[in-house]
Formats: sequence, structure tokens, C-alpha cells
Amino acid sequence: MASTSKWLESSSRLALAALSGTIVATALIWSSVHTHQRSNSESIISSVGSFVDALNARNYTKVRTLSCGKIADDVDGRSDEQLAAQDAGLRAMRGNLSVNGFSEPTIRDSTADVTASLTYERNPIDPQNVGRKFTFHLEKKDDVWKVCSFEM
Repeated sequence: MASTSKWLESSSRLALAALSGTIVATALIWSSVHTHQRSNSESIISSVGSFVDALNARNYTKVRTLSCGKIADDVDGRSDEQLAAQDAGLRAMRGNLSVNGFSEPTIRDSTADVTASLTYERNPIDPQNVGRKFTFHLEKKDDVWKVCSFEM
């Protein structure tokens, strides 16, 4: 009886140790995935903010480095002067863009979508500066989230 009791006690301890190890491993994996997801979310939001800042500053070199897809196709084929001329009419009428907030990004492997509320300094169709929702589509290239397209 004593040896059976010790064997059961020993087995129970082994099972408890294995269960504890599994719980700790699961918590570490979940924490790592959650931290990675949060880090990606912050990077995505930062990339969109930097993209808007570059547009406001008329820093077309930076716009190019933060772009991919349709936007890259559009800006890569034109000079800074051509982009500035296209931008001049809109800026004269509306001024700079401001980001008022972001939704939580939806991330799929190396692509992501995030919605941002944007307002212009002056907007005749939005006199209360409520803003408009823009959905930005991004792709991760060389560990950098780049803006490929956006829509209202």
C-alpha cells in the first residue's frame, strides 16, 4: 500500500508539473503573439501618421518611401514639382490634413487595413470639422508598413 500511495503521489506531482509547464508555455506564447500584434498595430498607425505628415509637409521623397501599390505607382512616375502642382489646388482650398483617431488595425500576415478619421484645416463641405473616415490599405515590406491605397 505504501508503495502504491507513493507511486500515485509521484504521478500526481508529475502530472501537476506537466500541467503547470503547459499553462506557463501557453501564457508565454499568448503573450508573445499579443505583444507582436500590438507592436504591428502601433507600427501601422505610425506609418499612416507619417504618411499624412509627409503629405502635409509636401515631402514627396518620404511619401515615396512610405508608399506601395497604387500610390507608389502614382508618385514614383512623377517629379516632386508635378506632385506639388497637383497638390496646390487642394491645399489652397482645404489646407493640411489632421488625423483625429484610428480604429484597431485588421492584420493579415503582411497586409493590414486601418480606418482613420481625417479632417482638413478648411473644408467647405465639412464646416463643423467632423471629419471623414478613410480606410488605409497597407503592406509590410522589409519590416516597414507602407500605404498602398486608401478610400473614403
